[in-house]
Amino acid sequence: MKNPILPVLLLGCAAFCSAQTDIYVPYRNKNMWTADTLYLGAGFARMSNKPVTIWLVGNEAGWEGQLFYVDPVTGAETFLLTNMGTPGIPVELTALANVPIGQNLTFMYKVVSKKSSDMSIDKGKIRTPKYTGPNRRNSHYFSQATSDVNNNPSLRFGHRWSVAGRLAATRLEFGFEDNTEPASDMDFDDIIFGVDGLTLVNFERTAKVRSYVW
Repeated sequence: MKNPILPVLLLGCAAFCSAQTDIYVPYRNKNMWTADTLYLGAGFARMSNKPVTIWLVGNEAGWEGQLFYVDPVTGAETFLLTNMGTPGIPVELTALANVPIGQNLTFMYKVVSKKSSDMSIDKGKIRTPKYTGPNRRNSHYFSQATSDVNNNPSLRFGHRWSVAGRLAATRLEFGFEDNTEPASDMDFDDIIFGVDGLTLVNFERTAKVRSYVW
C-alpha cells in the first residue's frame, strides 16, 4: 500500500528547498560575527512556544536605522530597535506582536536619517525598506533595490540585503547592508542583531558568493 503521507512530505521538502540560500563569507570586520556560516537571504521560523527575544549586537553604520518585525498575517509593522541603541538589551518580540509557529517570519530595516556629509546620496534609494529573507519578486515584502548595479562584480547579490547565521538550535544572528548605492561595500555588518527562539530556514549548499536574483 502506498504511503499517503509521502507526497505531502515531498511537497514540503520542495518548498523548503526553494528557500536555499548562498553562503556569504565576511571579508571585513570578521570579529563582529559569531556564526560559523552566514547565509544570504536566509529566512526565520518559530518552531516552539519558546519566547522570542531580540537584541542589538553592534553596528558599523554611519546612518541611523530602525528594525521592525512584520506580522505575517496582518502585515503590521512593530518597531523593535534602533541601531544607535545600547547593545545587548533584549526586547521580547512575543510580548509585543503575534509570532505564529511554523510560518516564515520577516524583519524589516529602514534608514531614517543620515549624517549631513551624506546628504548628496539619493534619499529615496537609501531609505527603501530592506527585508530579511530571499526577497523574491512575488513576495509582498520585496525591496526593488538590487545589488546587481554594484560597481564591484563580486559584490552582486540581487535583491538580498541581509545575511543570517546559526549560533545554536534556536539562537541566531543576522545583519543588514544599509547602502543600496552602486558603491556599496555589501559587508552586511552595518547592523547586526541577535535573536533567540527562532530557527533558520535554509539548506546548506556549496559556497557561492556571486550574483543570484531571487
